Amino acid sequence: MLKKIKKNKQGGQSTIEFIIAFGIILFFTTFFMTTAINFAIGYLAHFATFKAGRTYLTADNSAPDLNAFIQNAQGYARTEFQKFNFASYGIKSGSLQFNDPGLTTPIYHFVGAYFLFDPPFNRIGTFKIPIKLPFVSEAFLGKEPGRADCLCRIQTVYGYPCEGMSYSKALNDEITIEDNGC
Repeated sequence: MLKKIKKNKQGGQSTIEFIIAFGIILFFTTFFMTTAINFAIGYLAHFATFKAGRTYLTADNSAPDLNAFIQNAQGYARTEFQKFNFASYGIKSGSLQFNDPGLTTPIYHFVGAYFLFDPPFNRIGTFKIPIKLPFVSEAFLGKEPGRADCLCRIQTVYGYPCEGMSYSKALNDEITIEDNGC
C-alpha cells in the first residue's frame, strides 16, 4: 500500500538555488573585503597625515623669513610622510598638502596638513563605481610660532625693532609680554 510518489519536474532547481545563493554570498564577501581594505588603508593614511601634521607643527629652523620657515617645516613633514610607501598599498595618486598660517588660510583652526587620495578599490562588491570617490585625511594641528617669531614678539613689547623679520607685521596682534617658552 505504498502510494507512488509523483515527480513535479523539479530537475535543476537545486542548481539554480546554488547559483543564486553563491552569487549573493560572493557579492557580500567582495563588498566587505574591499570595504575593509579601504578602511585599513584609510587608517594608515590618517596616521601618516597625523605624523606629517605633527612634524609640520613643531619644525623650526629659526629662519627670519616666514616663507623659508614654512618651506622648511613642509620639507620635514613631507619627509616624514614619505616613510609610508603608499604606492605599495595601491594608492597611486595622492597629494599631501598644507594650509599655511597667514599665507593661504585666514582661519587658524584650519592650519595643518591634509592628504587627498583615491582608494585602491572603488567598487561596491563586484560592481565598479563610475565616479571617483577621493578620500581626505586631515591633521589640522596648527603651526607653532618659530623661535625667531618669539624673539620678535618679545622685542616688540620692550620697544626694540625686529630687524630682518619679514613676518613681524603678519602677526601684529600677537605679542608676548614675557618669554613663555613659545
